[in-house]
Amino acid sequence: MTRSCAVLAVCVLLLACACHEADHMGSPAPVGALSYSAYDEAGRLVVRGWIWLDIVLIDGAAQAGPGVPTPLEFSGEWELRALVDPARVGPQNGKGTLAGAFVEDGVAVDLQPGGADDNVRLFGKLSGGGIDPLRYEGTWRWETLIGPRAEGTFVASR
Repeated sequence: MTRSCAVLAVCVLLLACACHEADHMGSPAPVGALSYSAYDEAGRLVVRGWIWLDIVLIDGAAQAGPGVPTPLEFSGEWELRALVDPARVGPQNGKGTLAGAFVEDGVAVDLQPGGADDNVRLFGKLSGGGIDPLRYEGTWRWETLIGPRAEGTFVASR
């Protein structure tokens, strides 16, 4: 009987932690959002959450890959939670709107659009779509007026 009580206690504790984790993320991700994970230069997970890229296919637009439309600019939203001190990852904590653009070598996204200081920029490749899972991966950089403060890699997918 004691062993089963211990197992039950561990299960309840794990469930409570999982619910607490979900509560910290705030609102649920919009339909079609990508799960986002960012890593520091050493490869340690430092940010989790979601980003939503509002990319609309323009009639007659060329394709950047299977199922990937190429309008010049798009918008979206994000909700992220820093798993470390935000002084290590910049403003990748909280929620907001984003602005993105298809550029020659990939897709660039500003998490704090319109700001010249204290902005996190994502740059990477967008792939998939249609029946394949959508994936956006590359590098993130926290930029300030005095230059880059931190950087790493990210993966966003569904």
